[in-house]
Amino acid sequence: MLKLFLDENITRAPDVEEELNRLGFDVLSTQTAGRANQRLSDEDQVRFAAEHGRVLVTFNIRDYVSFSTHAGILLGEQKNFLHIGILIRTLINACNRLEAGDIVNHVLRLEQHR
Repeated sequence: MLKLFLDENITRAPDVEEELNRLGFDVLSTQTAGRANQRLSDEDQVRFAAEHGRVLVTFNIRDYVSFSTHAGILLGEQKNFLHIGILIRTLINACNRLEAGDIVNHVLRLEQHR
């Protein structure tokens, strides 16, 4: 099962984190990890996620597609996930369909798991 790390640009990340953890998934947000609003670079966030074996979930498409070494990145366009329920359902689908080893050093679109 994938372990997720929600970037600080994920709308209502703590709520998403709480609900997915309640459902038995392993999710950590930048807020809970104490990494939100710290002006940490994208590289630092990717490194933190990789060091903890977590797939980074972000809406920050432009800044994350260039990293080559990571535990995996799930990118989405925020406009496609304005309702928290759609994002939660999509992340559940991704966690159920993907294995951690399958996504290492790959960037996948969240939209393909809706």
